[in-house]
Formats: sequence, structure tokens, C-alpha cells
Amino acid sequence: LVVRAMAQASKDCAVAVLRGRGDGLVALRAVESGHTLVSETAAMAMQHGYSRRLVSACAGCFAALDGLVSAVKRSGVQPDPALVERLQRLEQRGAPWSGCKTIVQCRAPCPAVFCSALCRDRANQKHHAALCPGVHGPAVWDAMRRLERHAEQTSEVLVLVAMTAVDVALQVSRGRNVDELKCRAARHLPVPWEEVVRYQWHLCANIEEFVQRRCDALDEFRLLLAEVVDLGVGHLLSSSQRDAVLERNWLGVLAGQCDLIDVFLEMPNPLNLALEQNESDDEVSEVLRGGSELFEAVAAARETVTREQEDREQEICPRQKLELDDVRKNREIERQQCSQFLPPVEGIAFFDTVAKINHSCASNAEITYFENCARASVVATRDISLGDEVLISYVSSDDSLSARQKLLKQDYGFICVCVKCRSQSVSVLLRSVVAPEKVSDEDVGAARRVVFHRPRRRRGGSVLGS
Repeated sequence: LVVRAMAQASKDCAVAVLRGRGDGLVALRAVESGHTLVSETAAMAMQHGYSRRLVSACAGCFAALDGLVSAVKRSGVQPDPALVERLQRLEQRGAPWSGCKTIVQCRAPCPAVFCSALCRDRANQKHHAALCPGVHGPAVWDAMRRLERHAEQTSEVLVLVAMTAVDVALQVSRGRNVDELKCRAARHLPVPWEEVVRYQWHLCANIEEFVQRRCDALDEFRLLLAEVVDLGVGHLLSSSQRDAVLERNWLGVLAGQCDLIDVFLEMPNPLNLALEQNESDDEVSEVLRGGSELFEAVAAARETVTREQEDREQEICPRQKLELDDVRKNREIERQQCSQFLPPVEGIAFFDTVAKINHSCASNAEITYFENCARASVVATRDISLGDEVLISYVSSDDSLSARQKLLKQDYGFICVCVKCRSQSVSVLLRSVVAPEKVSDEDVGAARRVVFHRPRRRRGGSVLGS
């Protein structure tokens, strides 16, 4: 690798500017498989609106807070009284059945709850300090709820953009330079949202109409954000600082950055693990036997809420019906294969170092997430030598060549020409000559695109145009 610049991310790796490839993560020393290269907390994270209907979580780290009874009732399912009594007996035994041991309320009338005073204090060092109705009155909270409802109807990445902008405004009010903070926040992908949308939805027939809808959504979001900033921290900013924080071009770049390189979070409900690990316990086995129908009803409630969200997204971001059916079918298979009695905490997050890691279907690392907080680790999946680039797979490496290429082009806007894809492409093309009846047209088309692809020079850490 030819490295032009480097910034150390941990003792084991550094973010490097690679010639012709943009940003990437490079190993600073040889590590063995299973070694954790770097761990980091999300720069910004949020719990999905539909997930908040199903699971109460810490507003700081997203640890699930509910005990057994409240977790079941929150799903809208009414268990029979005898089962409720069994669940209550388990809760009376304390953790983990009773949920989080130390639920900490924010200042009244703020509805935010935290799993610890540490989480609350950390949140009040960032954007929550400007959004807390206990400090600024209920008007700022109501304004943020209006912004979140707009994001649910357009794109939830706008909530991450709002958090980033409010956090920048808060730091500016404490004496930091607004231009430096804006450059740092948008450093990962300095590309407007409209360009990202064109790459992500290039197969959409009415792409320009879709781009225009995104632009309109951003304009309305900016007005809603201005109200939030004015109510929360505006009195501490000069007019020029306020205008800089609300600059449309910068907000558009943040939206594009979050839209392309945010990650989906799914943090397991700790009550599921407790139920699985204590199946031999008489009371737990009694609950599992008597509650099988109940847990099926909870899973059905989760599926209903998820489908409602998908139907809303379908109106905003049209997907092929077959693709959506496949997603739902795979989710049903996964649900049957694992004993997830209660819903996980689901959301999206943005990680500074993870955002810099490039893709390869022949990856040498993977991202793992801590069970109860928005924190990620980059773990080596095979031995990595000094100077090697650390690579993860953005899609399932077990998928076929055509399936991987379709997803990468559709979701990230590039054709992968990694070692695995090139090797499989050559094999597919050879088999198409020797035994054409055994190779699908999709695989042959994907193989030709890989073999004859000439990648363009990448900009920054962007995957656009690869």
C-alpha cells in the first residue's frame, strides 16, 4: 500500500490516506486472528422510532431497561393473569429479571432515562444538554419531536444530522471554532446528499423525482432544526455562528455521509440471554412452557411494527416488491432459528473509525457490537501482517457473486473487484464456455462486469464511483 498520510486510531492500526483508494484502516503491527484492533463509541447514535415503541432503552448507551412484565406489556400483548404472576415472581428475584438495576431519570420534566448517572452525565456533555426540557423548557423537546416525526416520514439519518449540528452548536457556544468543528464533522465523505442518493438509487426509474424529494426533505428539516437550535442553544450563538451551523450545503454533506456510511445497530435484549441460560431453573422453564404462545404474540407484534415501518419506507424509497418479500422471508427464517423471545434494541449509529474501513468480500476483519451499548470493535478474522489494509465485508461473504455485486452496487454504488470476486468471475466465465447450462445469466453478467471493470479514482473515504 502507498500511504500519503496517517492518523493513529489505536496502538494496532491507523487511518491512512491510500493512493488512489481514499481513506482506509492499516495495521501498524502483525496481529493474530481474534485480536481486537480498535474499539470505539459511536460519534452519534439513535434508537429507531419503531424500536422505541417496543423497547425502553437508555438514552445514552441504548441498554434495554425493562423488566420481564413491562417488556411483555410494552409490545401491546396482554398475557393471562397466571403467567403474569409467574413473570412477577421471577422479577422479584432481582437482576436480570427486574431489568436495569439503576434507572436514572434526567431533570424533570425531561422524559429521557438512563441506565446510570455516568450515561446521563455523558449525554449532558453532548447534544442532550441543548435538548433537555428540564433545562430549556418543554418547547425544545417538542421541536425535536417534530423534527423526528419529519425524519421518520423522510429519512431517519436526519436525526443523526440534527444531533451532530446541535453538538457543534453546543461546542461553539463553549468557545470552539465553528469552521474547524464543521470540517471535522464532515471529513469522512465531503459529497452532497443528492449525489449519494443518485448513486444509491441509480436503478430507480424516477431517480430525479426521488432526488428532488430528498432536497425538499432537507429544506424542511433545516427549518425544523433552526427551531431546535434557537430554543436550545441559540441565545449563546452570534448570528454568524447560527448561520454557519444551519448552512444548507454542510447539512446536505452530513446527510450524505450518514446515509452512506452509518451502521445498523441491533443490541440483544439481555432478558433473552437470561431466559436461555436459565432454562434448567424450575420457574424459568415453567415460564417458557406456559409462555410459548405469549412470546409468539410478542414476536408477531414486533413483526407488525417493523412491517408498518417498512411500508412507510416503501412510500419514501421504493424498492422492488420481490426484494422486500425476500427481506421479510429471511427475517422470518432467522426468527425461527433463534430463540429471541423479546425484541432487541434497534437503531443506527455513526462510528468515526469504522466509517473509514473499506470493503472486500475476502475480508480480514469484522465489526462486533457490545451487547448493551452503542460501541463497536474491529476484530481480526485471520492473521494480519504489518502494513496490511484492514478490510470488512459490507455484505454476506457467503452470498453468490451476482448477489454480492447486486447488493454492493445497489446500496453502496460500486463494483467490487477484490481477490475473491476476480477469482470467482474467472471461474464463472470459464464454466460458461465449458458448461453454459450450469451457469446462470446473472452470474455471467456479474462476472463480466468485474473482469472488464476499470475503477475510477476515489475521493476521500468515499466508495462512490469505485
